[in-house]
Amino acid sequence: MVFRHSTGNPHKITNNHHRHALRFHRCPGNSPKKVRIVPQTEPPPNPTDSPQSPSSAELSATRGSRNVESSAMISSESPALTTLDRRLFFIIGAPRSGTTLLQTILSTHSRIFIPPETEFFMRFAPQLDAAAASGDNLKWQKALRNWFRSDRWIDQHIDTEPFLQRLAGRERSAREAFRTLIELHALNANVSRIGEKSPHHCRHVQTIHNMFPHAKFIHIYRDPRDVVASRIRMPWSHGSHLAVAREWDRIAQQHLRDIRDLPPSIYTSVRFETLVTESQTEIEVRRTCEFLGEAFEPRMLDRADLKEHVHDETNQPAFSDREKPWKIRASAPITNCRIGTFKKSLSPRKVAGIERICARSMAKLQYAPLSDHKSRLSWKICDAADYASDFASSAGRSAAKRIRFVKRTTDSRAR
Repeated sequence: MVFRHSTGNPHKITNNHHRHALRFHRCPGNSPKKVRIVPQTEPPPNPTDSPQSPSSAELSATRGSRNVESSAMISSESPALTTLDRRLFFIIGAPRSGTTLLQTILSTHSRIFIPPETEFFMRFAPQLDAAAASGDNLKWQKALRNWFRSDRWIDQHIDTEPFLQRLAGRERSAREAFRTLIELHALNANVSRIGEKSPHHCRHVQTIHNMFPHAKFIHIYRDPRDVVASRIRMPWSHGSHLAVAREWDRIAQQHLRDIRDLPPSIYTSVRFETLVTESQTEIEVRRTCEFLGEAFEPRMLDRADLKEHVHDETNQPAFSDREKPWKIRASAPITNCRIGTFKKSLSPRKVAGIERICARSMAKLQYAPLSDHKSRLSWKICDAADYASDFASSAGRSAAKRIRFVKRTTDSRAR
């Protein structure tokens, strides 16, 4: 059996942006309205189905041997896990590595839907689990309200009322909250497989794997020099080229540990340079489809009519309007023109600094260095200034975050 819902399903949730019962609305200069959370004794029925396990023989052969001790966790899975849990997957990787490109390719599949980024496990799951563990109903409601007020929730185009109705009666936990979200997405999009694309979830693979043992991970990686060259131009990026290089290296090291520790049926990787090479694109997409247990569809490579990827059922784009300036390129035809762009945009000093920091990870991921890493005195002075600037910037952001936290706490107590 396949997890399907026809358009006539009585539990299908519509995207009515004028619903107001438990919906947040943002207005310029105003805070979102508060919401009263009313639990419901019985949630709507939760569809279940039998699992499907795609073959991973070819993936295992290409990747080599790997420690699969963690697969023991899957055998001890709770019977409460649904088929949708087994068909959930995550696209992860360092920012500016091609995660949005892969999202738009896979979202074109008729049986797959990937909503905008949730950043759930890095921003909201810790708060929800802490509130649930406390046993305090007010803390749980507050954690939910903080999530509902966020831009990431608003990007999902899910009304809070059906979400809370479906969540009522379930265990209070981040796992159940996320499961409820993806179930509503599956109902709205009328698909049987849901993906999630938040690049920084690459730091939370083990946490996600513990919550959803059958969920799959696709890690896309890219030449760190191109990643740095792209990212330092982003309006949301912080730090110098050295700070971005250090972050890429930490993510690459974590990826190498994950690909060693998780079985090939759960975790795979995609090389950006291979994905965008014309002769290899279809091969790589077919391999990814096989990993997910879906048949390849030629429409996945048809970019002629793709504009921001608006889903057929939900009319929902893959990313929000505020993200268009740096994500719109992912909707363009697939070309290899972005390979090696660092050679034009980065100075020899910056290239040498990136290669020095990422040397071990670059070697393991087969990226050849261009420099001998020998620094001139002037380069060392400039690098020292960049390090000092990174430290000051980080300290400033931490202080600002602490001030905002204290202010919110004070205002909450005053009310």
